[in-house]
Amino acid sequence: MTLSYLYYLFPTDAIHFNTLLKEYCTTICSTLIEINNQEEDQFLRETIKNLEFETAEVWIGIESVNGENFSWQSGNTTLTNMYDNWLEGSSFLIDPPKGTCAFQSRLKMAWTPTYSSCVAPLDFVCEFG
Repeated sequence: MTLSYLYYLFPTDAIHFNTLLKEYCTTICSTLIEINNQEEDQFLRETIKNLEFETAEVWIGIESVNGENFSWQSGNTTLTNMYDNWLEGSSFLIDPPKGTCAFQSRLKMAWTPTYSSCVAPLDFVCEFG
């Protein structure tokens, strides 16, 4: 299977607040990355590792916008995509507070939900396609 999307990884200093990331990607006709399967997940981890950015994590485009479940900007969820890679034992997976976001870690090799640090200056990935 060949990935048919173009990705662009932005360094930490590009934008510092997760609330602006979706808007930024939209202005360049893209969305924050949506991870639909293990192949895309592995590709992202390897890319993060190979580029050796200052941070070991990047924001991904999944968040709890309604305080009930997680969804991507496209409206897909981990249930509709039938794929997720949450860090085992993560908090906020059941009834996540509205505004809970997530980052992908190259060290933990899993998605980590976070509520209080959604404004941390992490790298992020915009997906075109």
